Amino acid sequence: MFLGRRFQIPNGQLFNSGGAGYTLNRAALNLLVANLENEKCRPHQRVFAEDVNVAHCLKVNGVVPYDTRDSAGGERYHPFTPANHLGWRPPAKRKPDGSSPDWYENYNQPWGLKLGLECCSPQSVAFHYVKPDLMPHLNALLFDCPRP
Repeated sequence: MFLGRRFQIPNGQLFNSGGAGYTLNRAALNLLVANLENEKCRPHQRVFAEDVNVAHCLKVNGVVPYDTRDSAGGERYHPFTPANHLGWRPPAKRKPDGSSPDWYENYNQPWGLKLGLECCSPQSVAFHYVKPDLMPHLNALLFDCPRP
C-alpha cells in the first residue's frame, strides 16, 4: 500500500508528493528496500525528486499510489499549509493553449481540485511547510474542537 497526495505529471507519471509525506505499509516498504539497487529503479539517478523516484520504483514492482481522498473528495495529504490550501485559486490567466501556468493545477488535472473549505478532508493526515509554532494550533483544531 502506498498512501499520500497523488500528483500526476502532465502526460506522465503518477506519484505521491513527498512534501506532505507518504505512508507505506510493511510489504511496500520491504519491496522498496529490496529493489533500491535494482536497475529498473534507477539507483544511480541523481535528482531532487525522491518522491517521483520512489513512486517509479514501486510502480515497476506493482505498487501504485492509492486515492486517499475522502468520500466528499477532500484531500487528506496536503503539499502546502492549511492557509495556502484554503485560499488557493486557479490562475485566471491561461497559457495560449488554454492550459494552466500553475504546476499545482496541472499535477491535479486528472481529478481536479476542490476549493476553499472543500479542499481539505476533516480526516487530514499531513500538511507541508507547517512551522513548529503552528503545529499545536493545528492539533487543537483537528483533535480538540468539537465536530458538528
